[in-house]
Amino acid sequence: MATLTDYDTTVFLQSAIKIWLTAFNFRINSGNPEFKYANADILTIDGGYNNIETYYSATKIVDPYSGTVNKFIQNMAKNIFGSVETVSFLLNTNTLQTSIQNSLVSAAENVNDSIDANGSIYAAVTGTSSTGYKTVKNIYDSISTTDRLKLHYNIVKGTTLPASSTINNLVDSVNNANIIIKTDSNSDIIELIVNTSGSKYGKGDSVTFTDGTYSLNSLSITSYQAAGFNGTLETSDIEFPLYVGDIINITQTLNSSINEVDASGDAISVSLIVRFSIKLVKNKNTK
Repeated sequence: MATLTDYDTTVFLQSAIKIWLTAFNFRINSGNPEFKYANADILTIDGGYNNIETYYSATKIVDPYSGTVNKFIQNMAKNIFGSVETVSFLLNTNTLQTSIQNSLVSAAENVNDSIDANGSIYAAVTGTSSTGYKTVKNIYDSISTTDRLKLHYNIVKGTTLPASSTINNLVDSVNNANIIIKTDSNSDIIELIVNTSGSKYGKGDSVTFTDGTYSLNSLSITSYQAAGFNGTLETSDIEFPLYVGDIINITQTLNSSINEVDASGDAISVSLIVRFSIKLVKNKNTK
């Protein structure tokens, strides 16, 4: 499969974030992530499709006159007649448009099939893992390049902290976790270590840690942070820290019929690498 940036055209979709939050979970086993996944159905679009192409459709993945379809037809004409300007030479354009549109739907179904087969079974990803596990890991790896999978994510200073320091015994008096933080030369938090775990932390909780001199807080912790503060990173079903506005890119390849020939009767092959760019949006009827 192509890399996420190696594609010929893009189909833009919007998908309710709830579909993705309920699809994927991970946990940390001996420092390494393990994953399980259920069904993330990109054909179940909450609020309609969002194709930023020649035409817009709220009911189809892609319209037959869209840029994605037209590009495939242009490439077909080029391979048959030698130029993208020869589309008019094709006598079955309408049939091709419908066929390509159906192929795009099938490609989306292939995405679904790859991530809805082995739900509820945790496993580390290896070279022999299924496409589903590899897809989930790719999403996880993309998130891990951000701060979202750090325990100090969105933890803000309630008081000025000393620079280049380690501060011990910061305690949350509500759920009783005891943490250690480290700061850089700008007094920013660069690491958070759970010294003693607490209990009953949950995604979305607000927390405050203090040692009586210094304090820090978060208005809404992630599922990962909750598991970290509870000391259950190895056993909790941790949600991926996804947010409205995130974009998930998945590529599929469309190929021409094996019976396609050029003007001389020689066999030709046309392929199109399509990126499904899936933007996560608010759940329907959510304000």
